[in-house]
Amino acid sequence: DTHTQHMISVDTLQELKAVESDCTIQLTSDIDFSNHSGSLFNVFTGILDGNGYTVHNVSSSIIEQLKGWKIKDIYVKDCVAIASTSPYGILCEKGHGHISNVHLEDCTITVEQNRANKVGGLVGKFEKGLIKNCSFTGKVTSEGHDIAGLVGDSSCIDYANEESNMPSDTTDQIHILNCEVDVVIDGGSSVGGIVGRSVNTYVFDCKAEGRVSGGEYTGGISGHSTRNTDQQKTAIKNCQNCAYIESKGPAGGIVGLSRVELCRNQNKAEVIGESTVGGICGIIEKDNI
Repeated sequence: DTHTQHMISVDTLQELKAVESDCTIQLTSDIDFSNHSGSLFNVFTGILDGNGYTVHNVSSSIIEQLKGWKIKDIYVKDCVAIASTSPYGILCEKGHGHISNVHLEDCTITVEQNRANKVGGLVGKFEKGLIKNCSFTGKVTSEGHDIAGLVGDSSCIDYANEESNMPSDTTDQIHILNCEVDVVIDGGSSVGGIVGRSVNTYVFDCKAEGRVSGGEYTGGISGHSTRNTDQQKTAIKNCQNCAYIESKGPAGGIVGLSRVELCRNQNKAEVIGESTVGGICGIIEKDNI
């Protein structure tokens, strides 16, 4: 296995910057990014194992594009980032793969000229794979669309005809499982605590706390959830919202606009909107509750 053969232990920022992007990287110490600006990797095709350690003071996306494989077991703390591109996320701007046990704490994302699209605390645009046991605490601000605490835009892309480096157990959908956010979000449209806009995405066992504010389509878990065809199965299940929801358009405690199955979800917070408002869902395009 290429990744196993190129396993590298890293305990300083200088060592991390020198590593090739197709290796297995394992942190052996906390790392301070205070003296670094810009992304570490333009395209990352390896494995990043945080080994339970923490990176501090990140000011840009760590990875611009994630192309398969795994990022796991890492803490990211005390980040103040300014998004100058769309999409944008502190861990990575866009990509596909497996992301598990990644926890961002006390992080803030603001936007140049206060407008960028597809902005998430973890990932800006996620295109295929699994996000599991991840969390974000902090603030996200942008007047653009697809804004969220975890994933700005989760839209599944078919990589069947190109080399994608995906782990062998990856399915053809996106799964966001057992994730939590405690956020203050001020967004434009399609604004959610967990995900801003999702297409062909399963969201299970997730929880949102804090405050989520947006324009059209605002929800505690998802702003706008849909699927490409009626035959495709996708759902939001066993999720809980405890975040205050405020919207200038349709809003729901779980999802603002839904075309997916909604099952065993719970809203415990106030929902205020200027048009269609629901405790669970603002607008249902199909009868899927």
